[in-house]
Amino acid sequence: MPQSVRPTSVTKIYNVFSTPSTLACLLIFFLKRAGFQSEPMIYQYVSERFAWKLQETAWFRSAISTSSVIVVGLILPFGRAYLQGDKIQNQRIDRGVIQGSSMLLVVAFFGIWLAPRPTLVTSAVVLVGLGEGLEPALQSLSASLISGTQNAQLFTAIAFMETFARIVAATVMARLYSIGQNIEAKPNGLPFLVSAVSQPRRHLVAFYYN
Repeated sequence: MPQSVRPTSVTKIYNVFSTPSTLACLLIFFLKRAGFQSEPMIYQYVSERFAWKLQETAWFRSAISTSSVIVVGLILPFGRAYLQGDKIQNQRIDRGVIQGSSMLLVVAFFGIWLAPRPTLVTSAVVLVGLGEGLEPALQSLSASLISGTQNAQLFTAIAFMETFARIVAATVMARLYSIGQNIEAKPNGLPFLVSAVSQPRRHLVAFYYN
């Protein structure tokens, strides 16, 4: 009996990720989570680069959270309710949100890396929060590409990829932050450059092969 269970489980997992579209979704989950591992460094970065007290950067977290709530709790639900159509139309909406959110995150992390003044970092931090619309749209798109009976395998794999991304990227980002400090111990923001580059863009092309 156990011998008949194993092939069935393997087959279920294979069927979920047997198309370029679902594989692309899984890759984007990994890239997004890996890129976000530089976010906790924003506060230390601003403090060290612009000679702010660390407690003065705490409100950046509120800015990220507020903009995230606005896009995830208001803009996306109301926008989707207004534009919602059939399955194909909903997938196009999700792809558009993913593409737009990805570009926001690219601009945001590049902005943090290049910003010559704290005020520009503030604008970039708000964009980081607005880019949080990527994840719910990606979850919606991923679920629409498979049957309802495969959701358990899909979200288990997503959770694994995000955890794996945290483990790998957190160590890499911390090392990059250390390498990026100059002789005066002022960081050059190298982790934010990596975060900007790692945000998914070209991988979205695979969605059109579903």
